[in-house]
Amino acid sequence: MSEKIKTILDNAKKDVSGKWMDVGDVHILLENMAKECATAVKNTGKQCAYTTHDIGIVECTINKCVQSVENLFK
Repeated sequence: MSEKIKTILDNAKKDVSGKWMDVGDVHILLENMAKECATAVKNTGKQCAYTTHDIGIVECTINKCVQSVENLFK
């Protein structure tokens, strides 16, 4: 199991083996994972954008991706 997943489970205050999780625990885990994914998308580099217009498009795409991830488990 990756250290990141262990950290997410620890933050959810659950057994890192995942053996004792009920539906509510799984919901919390999935919410935490969605937050981590949204953070990863927010931290996406913009080095491929060369102009102000390109940067605007990249930022819009990142924001739409973040919204999609955040809405995934609502």
